[in-house]
Amino acid sequence: MRLIEQADLSHLNSMRLPSQARYLAIVQTVDTLRAVLGSVTAKRYPLLVIGGGSNLLLARHLSVLAIRPDLRGIVVRPAPSGKVWVDVMAGEPWHAFVQYCLAQGWYGLENLSLIPGTVGAAPIQNIGAYGVEVAERLVWVEAIHVPTGRLQRLSVAACAFGYRDSRFKQEVGQWVITQ
Repeated sequence: MRLIEQADLSHLNSMRLPSQARYLAIVQTVDTLRAVLGSVTAKRYPLLVIGGGSNLLLARHLSVLAIRPDLRGIVVRPAPSGKVWVDVMAGEPWHAFVQYCLAQGWYGLENLSLIPGTVGAAPIQNIGAYGVEVAERLVWVEAIHVPTGRLQRLSVAACAFGYRDSRFKQEVGQWVITQ
């Protein structure tokens, strides 16, 4: 993990606008993310979780602990009826993940190609295009419940998806998606 004080966030928003956070934690593991969320710094400063930064306009100076979950990895598991389940970590770039699936001959996400951002950001907004929403392709979402520090696997129903909406969007600051 890297914890950067007075961190430049211009490289973490797609418009490259100048912005500075009091702290920035870049985390590569779920355990490290949990440790950061339980830290004294996280208790003293509001949290700002940054995925791909594609829908983000930031003030020039932010008195926050910004967290960039750079959680990577894709695991493929067999599913009923000859299908597959793909467990994908939140820090994977969304478009690259869709392209990976298509290269394997796994169809269903192609309408969501070229949407900027990360896999972890996709369920927050319930991204969609051309009649397909990400909620239709999910089995579960794994996230850390910030107030308790518990890692939870939430069913699609528990995510309360709606049109460009979800539990994660409604309960701001309560969840950090990991997978």
